[in-house]
Amino acid sequence: IDIQPPISVNYRYFGGYVQDDIKVNQKLTFNLGIRYEMETGRGERYNRLSYFDEFATNPLGPRVGIPGLRGGLRFVGVEGNGIRQKQTNQNNWGPRFGFAYQLNARTVVRGGYGLFFLPNTGDGAGPANANEGFTAVTQFVSSLDGGITPLNRLSNPFPNGVLRGPGSSQGLLTQLGQNLTTARYADRPAYAQAWNFNIQRELPHNFLFDVAWAANKGTSLPINLEINQIADQYLALGSQLLAQVPNPFREFVSVGGLSQPTVARGQLLRPFPQYTGVLQRDVRTGSSIYHSLQLKLEHRFSHGFSVLSAFTAAKQIGTPLSHAVVADPGFQNNNQRNLDRSLAGFDVARRVILSGTWELPLGKGKSLLGAAHGPLQVVVGGWQINGVVTLQGGFPLGVTTASNQTNSFGGGSRPNNNGTSAQLPDGQRTLDRWFNTSVFSQPATFTFGNTARTLPDVRTPGPTNFDFSLTKNTRINERFNTQFRAEFFNGFNHANFGSPGNALGNANFGVISSALDP
Repeated sequence: IDIQPPISVNYRYFGGYVQDDIKVNQKLTFNLGIRYEMETGRGERYNRLSYFDEFATNPLGPRVGIPGLRGGLRFVGVEGNGIRQKQTNQNNWGPRFGFAYQLNARTVVRGGYGLFFLPNTGDGAGPANANEGFTAVTQFVSSLDGGITPLNRLSNPFPNGVLRGPGSSQGLLTQLGQNLTTARYADRPAYAQAWNFNIQRELPHNFLFDVAWAANKGTSLPINLEINQIADQYLALGSQLLAQVPNPFREFVSVGGLSQPTVARGQLLRPFPQYTGVLQRDVRTGSSIYHSLQLKLEHRFSHGFSVLSAFTAAKQIGTPLSHAVVADPGFQNNNQRNLDRSLAGFDVARRVILSGTWELPLGKGKSLLGAAHGPLQVVVGGWQINGVVTLQGGFPLGVTTASNQTNSFGGGSRPNNNGTSAQLPDGQRTLDRWFNTSVFSQPATFTFGNTARTLPDVRTPGPTNFDFSLTKNTRINERFNTQFRAEFFNGFNHANFGSPGNALGNANFGVISSALDP
């Protein structure tokens, strides 16, 4: 049961820039500029926001026999805290540089660089707005020993009542025993550096060829981070982590697993054992790097015909991001996040776009039936065909396990790989067996799998699409025109299939059982 009051958030943004275009001579031009911007963290009209202080000394420690107990919620606008959920960064300088140089009458070279800061707007937004203390989640606890012995039952699922947020009144003792979704106050600014180098060449017969190298490097990008995972060395305790021991927090927690007489030993080994989980959203410590080769050939509209073809070869590497456009497996081990740097889940290695327009040479003033008049002119004139073809490679596949047996109290689980690629030759790959599932196995209990976050050579099916339209313009007089238009999306009804099952232990592992919108 979730109790989440609506909140009224606000940000303050200030920005300014200086820019100048310098024309050195008829062939060379520079574009120079610098931008400064400052954006506050999120505020709320009634100060109903909080953040997690990892270094605060929790006053509960001496009362439960843990003198060094750390961690707790801080609330904006009280006890000397500022009114913003994140600190304001005041060193956001973004330089800009560009140039254009005309090698000769038909060739131009261009390039540029810029540093761009990511807005704070949207960080931590959504169903969980990092306003812990004002929200409350009461969880149904079915068992304390992994489902062996039933505890609460559906007939009385919440015997101790339903939690409601106490606000800021309890300070660092707020929501003890609960699973927190919160923010980090001392966060860094996220930014991207983008640069490109481009050559354009005009060719005979109204063709233009363009080749470019475009790159982007993201720094301090937002990620979701579980900071209450046990340290890796404790996994060596094996089954002792699950052994039930006396619960020192029982007296201070009314609902959930930490309200029971006993608790798993692993819970007490967490960095913040007074909570069952501490997920910090949009912590700015992620990274990415992108490089691409981009080719473009354009035939400008002439004689009723134009075409544009574009090809991109690219590679994107990085850490899991909290706002990725394609589902990206998160961190397996929050203590060793550097091991999860791999191909991004939204990496596209190859992409081709072909588009064109053809004004049919029929009717008045055209090469065919140009002498037509009257009703025949109305029928044959004004026809045009347009088309767009999209050919794209798939996204890298990330595999997981249906059962998380790491017992890491916060980490994820991936399979072990036997050192062999899971890629199947084209002739052997089918919808029922998209990759070789036999190279994966369930990791031993209390260990992490050795498979990368995304597979380097197994991808989902890439979309192939043919969209086209047929139009006819009929001029009535100088002021009025009628248009008949028929559009066909995925005109050849080509099947674009979804992703294969990616969880080892599920029956659909390696099986494609869905299609994208037709």
